[in-house]
Amino acid sequence: MKCPLCHSESKPVFNTQYAQVNQCLNSSCKHKFNTESLPRGGVMDYSGADDFSIYRQRNLEMIDYLLTQGYLNTQAKVLDLGCGEGHIAQTFSDRKFDVTCVELSSSARKILDQRGLVNYPTTQDIPPDIRFDLILMIEVIEHLKSPVSVLKEAKSRLTDKGIIFVTTPCADGLKARLFPKKSEAYQEPTHLHFFSSKSLNSCFQIAGFSEFQRFYLPWIIPNRSPVLKTLDKLLYGIDLNSHLTYFLFNS
Repeated sequence: MKCPLCHSESKPVFNTQYAQVNQCLNSSCKHKFNTESLPRGGVMDYSGADDFSIYRQRNLEMIDYLLTQGYLNTQAKVLDLGCGEGHIAQTFSDRKFDVTCVELSSSARKILDQRGLVNYPTTQDIPPDIRFDLILMIEVIEHLKSPVSVLKEAKSRLTDKGIIFVTTPCADGLKARLFPKKSEAYQEPTHLHFFSSKSLNSCFQIAGFSEFQRFYLPWIIPNRSPVLKTLDKLLYGIDLNSHLTYFLFNS
């Protein structure tokens, strides 16, 4: 089976409860992906019963960080791409940002409608003249059938100085290496892709991004103890931490 990123040949490496995992044989990519045919692809279903309140403080910290770093200003247009039930978009809206949502799940869009959040099934459904200063892809890219195509479309919707913020579980972190079947990357049944820093960099480059940067962001996973944050920061220094967090710049 061909790698969905670079289209090189791949080979089976292992199975988990939810995935038959292949790895790309291209040494500059080495992407891992799910070859299992999933009934709903990578789309999640939503009931409105999940409690996202633990993310509220994280979302506020995210906004403050983006403002402090100059990645965001109070007049910015924000797109939450793959927003789920919209807890992140809601926080941006509460802070008076102009926010638009994209979510393929019909059950999630009903919840977005109830929240009064502007939403579309895909980026292509958004009026073509609208551009965004910030596009969020928080825990989304691992669910996409074609990450490269979605990134290309997202890039075309950025303003000249717009950025994309991408986060995803790291499939090459310490826990994923020692206990792959118990790591965050492989535990979710709707994950189609299992990114390492190498394969994610490859994905960005194939999608046309020449400028992107990885950061360690201690607030990205809520309610972690100071000890776990310190450990994760140390692991980040040797490319073994639990999450990948990147800013992509339109250049």
